[in-house]
Amino acid sequence: MSTLAPGLTADELAGFPNDGKRYEVVAGELHMAYTPSLDHQELSARVNGSLRDVVIPRRLGRVVVGPVGVRFSDQDLVKPDIVFVRSERRDIRRDDAIHGAPDIVVEVLSPDTRAYDLTEKLRLYERYLVPEYWIFDPVGFTITLLVLTNGRYVETGRIDGVYRSSVLLEFVIDPALLFAGLDDW
Repeated sequence: MSTLAPGLTADELAGFPNDGKRYEVVAGELHMAYTPSLDHQELSARVNGSLRDVVIPRRLGRVVVGPVGVRFSDQDLVKPDIVFVRSERRDIRRDDAIHGAPDIVVEVLSPDTRAYDLTEKLRLYERYLVPEYWIFDPVGFTITLLVLTNGRYVETGRIDGVYRSSVLLEFVIDPALLFAGLDDW
């Protein structure tokens, strides 16, 4: 992840080229990432499938796979890997982006975005009160589940070997199943 020019707005990102890179602005500072790895994409697809299996049959809201714009302010627009927005909060969806805090944000770590996802994006999601932030590491085969509690993220561990969402109680991830075979090819 490289930091480019400071002082940009979310509206100015619309003029950036569609060149295969992901551009984001946090606190007016432009960030750019390269195309994710195959392991990143495979893990993202698995998490997306698990989340959709819970949400779609029950009509609980929308799962959007990224990069999808999430605009928190004129100075803060990021593109998480996956977002979930509950049906009753559909008013934050616009044609160009999600305007406001999704109910769940998912980031799959990549070597060039790892530090950024674990620091700046974590602080951004916490500041704008995103209820859950899931972080998946395709290299370390780990999951970090952060739940907003009294305005701060608290890490929630496994219970009976699985991670369970507090936003969607039916959304459960078993790390053994999720990461199975990821390093086979």
